[in-house]
Amino acid sequence: MHRRYFLKVPLAAPVVLFASLLSHSAMSGSPDALSTVELQRASQFHISNLALSPPDISNAISENADAIELGRQLFFDEAMSSNNSVSCATCHIPENGFQDNKAVGEGVARGVRRTMPIAGAQWSPWFFWDGRKDSLWSQALGPLEDRKEHGATRAQLAKYVLSNYLDQYQSIFDNSAPHTASWPDIASPLVPGLAAENWNQLSSQGQHDINVVFANIGKVIAAYERTIRPNENRFDRYIAASLNTHPIDDNSAMSSEEIAGFRLFSGKAQCSTCHTGPRFTDDFFHNTGIPTPLGKVPDLGRYKVISQVLSDPFNCAGIYSDAGADSCAELKYMQTNARQFIGAFKTPSLRAVSQRSPYMHAGQIKTLEDVIEHYSRAGDALSGSLSNFNVKNGRVSELTPLNLNDAEKRQLVAFLKTL
Repeated sequence: MHRRYFLKVPLAAPVVLFASLLSHSAMSGSPDALSTVELQRASQFHISNLALSPPDISNAISENADAIELGRQLFFDEAMSSNNSVSCATCHIPENGFQDNKAVGEGVARGVRRTMPIAGAQWSPWFFWDGRKDSLWSQALGPLEDRKEHGATRAQLAKYVLSNYLDQYQSIFDNSAPHTASWPDIASPLVPGLAAENWNQLSSQGQHDINVVFANIGKVIAAYERTIRPNENRFDRYIAASLNTHPIDDNSAMSSEEIAGFRLFSGKAQCSTCHTGPRFTDDFFHNTGIPTPLGKVPDLGRYKVISQVLSDPFNCAGIYSDAGADSCAELKYMQTNARQFIGAFKTPSLRAVSQRSPYMHAGQIKTLEDVIEHYSRAGDALSGSLSNFNVKNGRVSELTPLNLNDAEKRQLVAFLKTL
């Protein structure tokens, strides 16, 4: 069992109570149907538990309709990059579940980690595979200045937005747009070379003004991203139908193999230890012994970003957040003993998982069958991911061999495909 090291903020919507649990359909008489107890267990995964998006106390305009529209436009605007050819939608492709099916993301250059899907991200307390951001709007800022993603700088983007979306910006942020005439075209404290030099030559007020606009860019993009929700899947429909909310039909039926797969998922295979709740994730970080891609430097995951999260000026407790520092429970109670997070990565959601190959943080595993094989075998606890690190007292893989037989592996894959 893993341990939780941050305070989990409850979902805004209460878990749906299925009053008909004790009187569900005659399906329960079938040996292939889930029992009342099993249905009760399954109900935690139902999409209705995501009825309302939780409020974002750090983003005051997260529900503003004008902010949502401006965020949508910026999300698809390729001019929000150094080469005028990369937008958020370059990797988060709407018609592809807001991800790209590539082993690692490709913006202005090839990245080092897999593109994470963003449907339902508004329920997460941490963002990116390593959780280096603690809000959806702060997350939106990272790729914009990443040299392999958008490759831009905050000064460039702030000037661009105020030049091309000024009326919309002012209507959302109370006519607060600063004058940009003295700003350099390229300036950022995070981008080496000319950008950093230009940033250091700015006055503290100039730096602050750029940061305010940059933060607001993230906030409107996040407002749009909060509208992107997971879709209902066949497992959702099966649960609802089994509880008499509508009859079983071709869209909600599950085979005996798929039902057996759920029993394994929530039992022997221990998948639901981490893949839990309606998004099938505990939003926490685990080392599961995933190997480093051939020829790549070992990725230490969450271990490397603990101090970065705490010092980020755009975190929940920072001056650009709309929350009071005392309101940021996840940040306040975050576990800061980094060593236990060596090689640990965030548990991804499993909704639409069969449409999102390849898998893991750098696309190391190509198929669902191979994923199940990895968890069944467990393999070397270090799996090469810590090969260049002194692990004498460090964290190792949490996995223990499941030793699933071939039929059980097929059943688990069959169940995952219902998601």
